Amino acid sequence: MVELLTSIFAGGATGIFGSFINRIFGFFEKREERKFVLQKYKLDAEARTQEHEYHMEEARLEANSKALQASYAHDSSIGVASTWVINILRLVRPLLTVFLIILSASVIFHLSTSDQLNSAQANYIIQSILYLTTTAITWWFGDRSRVK
Repeated sequence: MVELLTSIFAGGATGIFGSFINRIFGFFEKREERKFVLQKYKLDAEARTQEHEYHMEEARLEANSKALQASYAHDSSIGVASTWVINILRLVRPLLTVFLIILSASVIFHLSTSDQLNSAQANYIIQSILYLTTTAITWWFGDRSRVK
């Protein structure tokens, strides 16, 4: 009878011990599963961020392309014109560029040799003219750059 009770209690203790061990392994398994899920969420968030950035860049490039096409369409929508009119229109930017460069050089030369202005005023005017000239030239030619 004692052996019977010992077997029952030993079997119960072994079952409880097995259940306890199973719980410990389950705890570690859940912890690893949580780490995996958290890492998966982080990777998914990074992938979505990269995908969003890709779509934003794609939209920006498409908008630039459409703006450039619209600019070309506007310039080509002049209609039927005489050859001399078309040639004059084609010369506007180059002539303005040359004019701005000559004007800037002459004003800078005049201001640098003039005694009427103090050097701070002359430097300010020279810097402003150079800024405006380079802005106009780079905008004119940069605006018409080809999209790659």
